[in-house]
Amino acid sequence: VSFIGAVNIHKEEGLKRVERGIFVSPDYLGKSYGNYIEKVSEQLFRRLGISTIKAKVLKTNVRSLKFHEKNRYIIENMDERYFHLIKKLDE
Repeated sequence: VSFIGAVNIHKEEGLKRVERGIFVSPDYLGKSYGNYIEKVSEQLFRRLGISTIKAKVLKTNVRSLKFHEKNRYIIENMDERYFHLIKKLDE
């Protein structure tokens, strides 16, 4: 058994949005596991009535920022350390 990755999901109480983080093990980077996890997560969120996904990415993590932009996230705002991203799910 090997560790592929992890997903952290935090549902904001009473709202139709979640904040989520994806981690893919360095052994599996570049093999599209992040994209697969993203698509499966979106299916789950739609079933749960979630309409908005939020994420934050360290400004130094160019790979993660490109991943999120490729998956239709937009930068909502930023602070000293992070880009705060948002994605609206099609309804």
